[in-house]
Amino acid sequence: VVLMPEAGSTVNVFIRGEVSTGHTLYFVGLPAHNATVGVYGAVSCSGQPEMRIQYAHTSSGSAGYIALGLDCAPQANVSLFARNHHAAKNTTGDITIKTIGQQRSAAEILGWVTIATGASNTNSFLHQDTLLLSPDSNIRTIPNLQIAHHDVKASHGATVGYVDPAALYYLGSRGIASDIATQMIADGFLGSLSSVARNKMIAQLFTEAYV
Repeated sequence: VVLMPEAGSTVNVFIRGEVSTGHTLYFVGLPAHNATVGVYGAVSCSGQPEMRIQYAHTSSGSAGYIALGLDCAPQANVSLFARNHHAAKNTTGDITIKTIGQQRSAAEILGWVTIATGASNTNSFLHQDTLLLSPDSNIRTIPNLQIAHHDVKASHGATVGYVDPAALYYLGSRGIASDIATQMIADGFLGSLSSVARNKMIAQLFTEAYV
């Protein structure tokens, strides 16, 4: 899918559902001057799906946002590549990816921010967070920055963690079974994507996906 919002316009896509072996989701964003493109999603992954989302900011003032929640089912093997490439002045980007790793699941999450020579006054950020529900899940989350110009703002961050035993104990003390408590914590982790949504409709879609 090629997304080409015209000057001053906004195009948002929200993906909700399951992707599996043989499924390839490929989005290319080419926003015009002062245009905005966004790909958001609440995605359950099984088998060996592949996802690629790439934006090329070749017009000044453009913006590109990616916010994805990935729930990797047992024995899934997921590949995701997400990139904001800034080649023009005054462009903005934000990538936020939250991943759940269930039993024996695997994933490689590659996030990229690239800023070309001449792309002054760029603001671009990359956030990748992973919650492991099992010690035998293997989620590789790899943030990358490639900056060829000064006078820009760019940063990246990544976190990996397990479900907090204290949170499970607290929920268990309220009569909530361990498996349900774990799912509640996972849904809360992914549902926090509503806070990075750029409009109320997208925020509501994230909330509905993880209630």
